[in-house]
Amino acid sequence: MQFFISQNFLANFRSISKKKAKYHCISKSLFEEFYGKSDEEIAGRGSNLSNSSAVTVIKKKRCKTCGNNGKSGGFRVLTIVNTHSKKYGLFMLYPKWGPLAKDSATKDEWKS
Repeated sequence: MQFFISQNFLANFRSISKKKAKYHCISKSLFEEFYGKSDEEIAGRGSNLSNSSAVTVIKKKRCKTCGNNGKSGGFRVLTIVNTHSKKYGLFMLYPKWGPLAKDSATKDEWKS
């Protein structure tokens, strides 16, 4: 299994990581979301936004939160999964709560 990270994802991660008071657990949350998981577990955790026989675009429902934020907290990770080649692209990351919170990604953000 190989992971590829977009420039957008990296910029999101760096921005979120700077806000340690709110988002101190981002690295741990991402690690737990992907490490040791089978292809089926990764591909099955989230909403399919696009699906073909080989490539699936997934909006991860929620990675773990950094506190007691309930279902409205956590992070969203937009991922492209190619199950045939076992390659994963991490394209966007955003928190669901706190100062950098977003409800969803905009069309312009998808294009970047």
